[in-house]
Amino acid sequence: MFKTILVPTDGSESSKKALKYAVNFAKIYGAVVKGISVVDIRTLEGPFVQDLVASTGLISYEDSQGKIKAILEQKAEAVLKELSEYCKENDVICDTKLTIGIVSKVICEEAGLADVVIMSSHGEHQGFTDVLLGSTTESVIRKSNKPVILINKDCLCSVENVLVAYDGGSYSKDALAVAANIAVEQKCKISVLVVDKSEAEHKNILADAKKYLESYHVKFEGILAQGEIAEEILAQAEKTNSQLIIMGAYGHSKLHDVILGSVTQYVLNEAECPVLVVK
Repeated sequence: MFKTILVPTDGSESSKKALKYAVNFAKIYGAVVKGISVVDIRTLEGPFVQDLVASTGLISYEDSQGKIKAILEQKAEAVLKELSEYCKENDVICDTKLTIGIVSKVICEEAGLADVVIMSSHGEHQGFTDVLLGSTTESVIRKSNKPVILINKDCLCSVENVLVAYDGGSYSKDALAVAANIAVEQKCKISVLVVDKSEAEHKNILADAKKYLESYHVKFEGILAQGEIAEEILAQAEKTNSQLIIMGAYGHSKLHDVILGSVTQYVLNEAECPVLVVK
């Protein structure tokens, strides 16, 4: 199912955690890691360079832009070399690419030829922002048409229990399909969580999920919970000792084309384990 893994990296500690997870993930699935580092064109063409030129008055805008571009490219090359060496040490085939552009847009374009994107929740500027979810990460999750696994911290790649947040909607059905394939590959148990539904509706939703999973011959548990959806997802992930949460990018909100689903964003920020977001 996962044969090509896209790993965006900027050399930050958080992106190194994502790389470590991706390499272990590649071992399980016999996949190729595609590492990409993007020089942000907004850094080169934005006010930063213009202000630098204005404050120093020593060199032209074109010279400043060229020198900063060269520095950023050298850094990106070093980051990709480190990624390549790490993959080689772990006997994982990798391919690397350095490019210039709007970071989130480039990642989404490159994801078109990958099966999954594995990335960190924040990049190199994490310590300088109060934003909960990094803007690049949020944009990728919102715009990418491929699954995204978000890594917050060092964690195991092998999975014994996976929790699926399920409401019967199209996004959660896709999430269930991904979970089923992972369960077959890693021989793990699937816990399907339904929150804030009536008992009758709960039974129907879980019956549909169970029927779908029957052909996969995987271990299945249905869970009904009451309360705030995001908080229940996190609580049940801990209770079931899940190593992976799988969920759709959005629920049934009519605003799903405008903003990242609030439940999804809360879970991404607070989860102790990796979160796989499906669209």
